[in-house]
Amino acid sequence: MIRGILDSLAHEVAVIDEAGKVLAVNERWLRFGRENGVAPGANSAGVDYLGAIRPAAAAGDPVASAVLEGLLALLAGKRRDFTLEYPCQTPDRMLWFVMHAARTDWRPGAVVISHTDITERVEAEQRLLEATEKLREADTRKDEFIATLAHELRNPLTPIKNAAYLLRRQLPDFDKKERSVALLSMVDRQTTHLLHLVDDLLDLSRISCGKIGLKRETVDLREILRHSVEVAQRNIEMGAHKLEVSLPETPMSVYGDPVRLAQVFANLLDNAAKYTQHGGAIRLSAEPRGAEAVVLVSDNGLGIPADMLPRIFDLFTQVDRKIARPRGGGLGIGLALVKRLLELHGGTIEAHSEGPGKGSSFIVRLPAVARGGAETAQGSAPHELRTTLRVLVIEDNRDVAESLQMLLETAGAMVRAAYDGATGLDMLTSFNPDIVLLDLDLPGMDGYETARLIRASPQGRGVKLVALTGWGPEQAFERVRAAGFDRLITKPASLRALQQLFDEA
Repeated sequence: MIRGILDSLAHEVAVIDEAGKVLAVNERWLRFGRENGVAPGANSAGVDYLGAIRPAAAAGDPVASAVLEGLLALLAGKRRDFTLEYPCQTPDRMLWFVMHAARTDWRPGAVVISHTDITERVEAEQRLLEATEKLREADTRKDEFIATLAHELRNPLTPIKNAAYLLRRQLPDFDKKERSVALLSMVDRQTTHLLHLVDDLLDLSRISCGKIGLKRETVDLREILRHSVEVAQRNIEMGAHKLEVSLPETPMSVYGDPVRLAQVFANLLDNAAKYTQHGGAIRLSAEPRGAEAVVLVSDNGLGIPADMLPRIFDLFTQVDRKIARPRGGGLGIGLALVKRLLELHGGTIEAHSEGPGKGSSFIVRLPAVARGGAETAQGSAPHELRTTLRVLVIEDNRDVAESLQMLLETAGAMVRAAYDGATGLDMLTSFNPDIVLLDLDLPGMDGYETARLIRASPQGRGVKLVALTGWGPEQAFERVRAAGFDRLITKPASLRALQQLFDEA
């Protein structure tokens, strides 16, 4: 009867007595032995199970040692059961089993041992791990590609943007209102837009990798919102939209990164301008509500279908262009970036819309802080550069170097340009600059090595050394600081960044 019960089980099963000898086995137990090279009778009733295990355990086999230890503990009454997963190499393949052993009250039996084949499960888990690793590697390659793409795009964008600025400044007064100004303004707008897309892609990549850092301070949210309006004003005006701004008279203090928060609200205003028909209405309002600062950005534009609302903050998600065709297009990353930046600040965002053609609204909530001396670092970007400093530009891309040289000379600086590190070091001695703008990705002797040699020279110890890079700042910051740089500027250098640099020198 016992053999019949054991044979009915879907596992390899054996029963041993108090001495460790096998009392009974089922057919599956015997079949496994026959199929995997076990000598006839070596796994049948009457075999000393513990005795068969001891030599392998003594030789250091980890599975045999664990089985022997567990069975001895069961037989000594120190535990009621134990479970062990282990591999088993057969002539054809590696199999995996889970062994379960438990005390039994059936006499003369003492312990029931079962082995269950879990090979399919283990192989599926292994495939899943391999697939996960491949996805992780692909994600890493994607981030590296985005960073490289941003770097490669910034280099050609730098001379384009500089050239447009210089040409617009140098137009004769009688031509200021002609088509030339409009065309140059168009070039400037579109290069700025492209740079914003590149920056958004990089920011999302940094957030995904946990590499983005917030420079938090106590700020007046009203000033952040005013600055965001300045940033988005051009897009709003291009759409001939009416913008209504309603801010409280008293400060609304939050603890956050002023640059990132301004980026959040400028993106929301840009989004409203993009998805609102020509001549539409956009509203920006803010108010304190208990322990929160609440900001509302709404419009009477194209609206959001109900089925899109739950996914509107997903990466690369856009409203169906058959329903809503945005002015200027986009990559579907702006709202995803907004949501992630707000989450880093402990904030939230909600989207609301009654449907296509009925506008949309976005509600942002940020933790408020007690009123105090809120500091802001905001300010309008300078329209023109002013300086009389001596500047050495070391940059291998001649278009970037020459356009930057012309830009700085127009501002009043005395400028020299070198196209490699060695030439730059020679000019350091002959030119004696106040500031060195040094590209990090020079061929041969790169910017880091050039910087170390500049700092080691008598003429370079007091110079203000500024790194220029098309890579994101997080990727270069530690190496830049170690090489002796004072600052790092991402290409193309903005007028604000250059003027701040001149003011500090």
